Amino acid sequence: LPRELIQLRSTNLVIIPQTWKSPDHIEHTTSCKGVNDRIDVLEIAYCVAKRVVVVQVRMLSTVSLIDVSETDWEIITIDVKDPRIQKLDDIEDVDAFFPGLLHATVEWLKIYKIPDGKPQNQCACDAKKVAFITDVVAEVHKFWQGLVNIYYFMLKYTNADALFHLSTEEAKNIYMEALDGGTA
Repeated sequence: LPRELIQLRSTNLVIIPQTWKSPDHIEHTTSCKGVNDRIDVLEIAYCVAKRVVVVQVRMLSTVSLIDVSETDWEIITIDVKDPRIQKLDDIEDVDAFFPGLLHATVEWLKIYKIPDGKPQNQCACDAKKVAFITDVVAEVHKFWQGLVNIYYFMLKYTNADALFHLSTEEAKNIYMEALDGGTA
């Protein structure tokens, strides 16, 4: 079945821009590297969002998955315009107001890739509170900033007509040395 037919009901699946789960960083809660993409968001939806729309949300909880030995964060949110928002501040409120939704979401996140021939995801830890989520988002935003800075550095100092060229890895190493207080 196409993935569109097996999505979890009553949620919108989106991403948080300017985040990046770095494949070079081992996450302390999972002991696995990042999955090399942005943070995924499941919005508890009172209506289906249009495609390519920016929605302001309140973070409520997060689930950490192991996706083929990589850490994949899934953040549970609610649209700030949702009339139910006054009753939802954290994970306990989700369980109280939407009994079974968090459990069903975790189960769906474990199995949704199976029809594509991929293995089942593993749940790395129990759903976490908002304070934990905020730290995760701040950390992966820093990874995104580093990623953007590396590619900006490579573009800024690349001359196609130069006699000698740096490989991507060499440019990245020079940039990382400079970040660590090196002379580069």
